[in-house]
Amino acid sequence: MRAGYLCIETNHQRPGLIRVLTRETPPSMAPSGTRREIRYVARFNDVEAAQMHVQNGLHHQLIDLNNRIYQTGLIEAMAVIESDLLYHRRIWIDPTLQPEDSERLEQLTAARRCQRQRLDRIWQTVGTIAAAVLVMLLLGTF
Repeated sequence: MRAGYLCIETNHQRPGLIRVLTRETPPSMAPSGTRREIRYVARFNDVEAAQMHVQNGLHHQLIDLNNRIYQTGLIEAMAVIESDLLYHRRIWIDPTLQPEDSERLEQLTAARRCQRQRLDRIWQTVGTIAAAVLVMLLLGTF
């Protein structure tokens, strides 16, 4: 377990694709003059687990596993990270995002959290039923 930064990078020549990077130090937010641009940065106490959670959230959009490239929108990728239950702190978000993008990010993040809570309740119910059946089997009442 190591702390680090999870970054989302876009490339002007490849619209619709994002790249998820991990770093031990915060990236430079200054314009680099290259086609690639950092658009979002969050700090995690366990950056490797965070990267795994992002992979799990975006696995259907995966294009290149080695380079962590996904075919998804920037806002959708940020919502996956923002809705994660791992402790994290948003460090930087691209200031050129439009207000409607910020609203969409909040909506998608809330929707993903609700979906996760709904799944958690389902699995807790399944676990409770399984425990009850096990107790009944052990007591011989089933």
